[in-house]
Amino acid sequence: MEIKVNTRINGKRAVVTMMAEEAQIVANEPVVDDNGLLLSEIERLKSELQESDYKVIKCAEAICLNAEMPYNMTALHNERQAMRDKINKLEQQL
Repeated sequence: MEIKVNTRINGKRAVVTMMAEEAQIVANEPVVDDNGLLLSEIERLKSELQESDYKVIKCAEAICLNAEMPYNMTALHNERQAMRDKINKLEQQL
């Protein structure tokens, strides 16, 4: 069975491919390819974007209730848009 793991080698992101047989690793071959690194970075950014979704929801609730905004919506939007722009740029490189 082939197993791929995202990791770091010498401080750089890498995708390591391991061959496993009955839950024992029998071969370990590091694969540092651009697509693996790009996909890893895209997934990290998407995860970070998703982790801030709750802030947008809290702001939407505050708007509906005419309450004070819990976060600076302009700064929040700019941060999230920068992540989306970076994701789009990386996806174009695939």
